Order: sequence, then C-alpha cells, then structure tokens
Amino acid sequence: MNSFARTLAASLAAGVLVLAAPALAAAGGTAERVQTAQSSSQQAPQANGEIEKDFSDETLNAFIAAAEAVGQKLIGYREQMQNAGSQEEAASIQQAARQAALETIEATPGMDIETYKEVSQAARQDPDLMQKLQQMASAQQ
Repeated sequence: MNSFARTLAASLAAGVLVLAAPALAAAGGTAERVQTAQSSSQQAPQANGEIEKDFSDETLNAFIAAAEAVGQKLIGYREQMQNAGSQEEAASIQQAARQAALETIEATPGMDIETYKEVSQAARQDPDLMQKLQQMASAQQ
C-alpha cells in the first residue's frame, strides 16, 4: 500500500471517529459504541445496494486534498490522545481534533462537510471508487 493509500485509509477511519464521536459522547458513548458506529458506517449500503451518487473528478480531487490535509492535521492529535492522562483530557483532545478536521474540510476549495462524508462513505462501500481515489492521488504526486 502506497503512502497516500495509507493516509487515505487512516483519514477515512479517523473521519468516521471524528465526525461521529460527538453524537456518541453526548449519548454517553463508550469505546464499544464508537467501534459499533465505525463498523455500521463502513457496512451501511444504500437501500438498493448501490452507491447512488456519482462524483465529478473535481469533487474527488477536492476530497483527496481534504483527506490528505485532515490526515496530516490529525497526526498530532493521535499522539496527544495516546498521552491523555484522563478521560476528560481525552474528550477535550478529541473535540479539538474534530473541530480541526471540520475546519480543514471546510477550508478545502470545492469541499464541504456533507460532500466529504458522502464521498468517504461511498469510498468505504465501493472498492472501485477507493481505487479511483488512490489512482487520482498518485497522479497528483
């Protein structure tokens, strides 16, 4: 797996946790619930079993830029989370990471939070889309 593929996979996984964590925390979420949410979002197909949305190359390029930026942004937060001294500190770091990820996505030209989530979910469900994203990213490097 090339460098971008690892970054993209990590960004997708982190994105699920970052974007879903506040709702889980508000509901008294535990690590099990976070894992369940991650598994559910990775396996939640559309009602007809197909991904309904076709994304333009422009949207996919914006997603790639956002995913790379989010992945880079979250590296420091991962280390902070590992070194957190309490659940409160970890929750605070997680909230800061979520906010940083959201701001990074919104700051990416041609990308917004909803589109990022749609492309992310579609890429987790569709290996062909994931491969296309990886090929597009490799071509940009």
